[in-house]
Amino acid sequence: MRKIRDKDTTCEKVEGPRELFRNDEILSALRNMNKGKAAGPTGATTEIFMADGNLSVEWLTDLCNLTVAEGRIPDDWKGGVLLPVFKQKGDLIDAAQKSPSN
Repeated sequence: MRKIRDKDTTCEKVEGPRELFRNDEILSALRNMNKGKAAGPTGATTEIFMADGNLSVEWLTDLCNLTVAEGRIPDDWKGGVLLPVFKQKGDLIDAAQKSPSN
């Protein structure tokens, strides 16, 4: 095995046959995701992927299998945006001074 280094991600490269994702696994993962949540940086939500039937499932399966075949995680998948949201409870000034982990 040889190591792959991609910025912040290091992993062992596996030689030999790879187990590919199946459509039913992707569909099951989508069905188990929380609905009604805010979209990420791409603007995609679970509901968007579920709305068109099998087209998105096939596309996501191909995308995941391509990632496995290339042996690296796309840079876009490594980041996210977290925004604090004031929920109208307590003091706004006090809430602004707290870290997201509090």
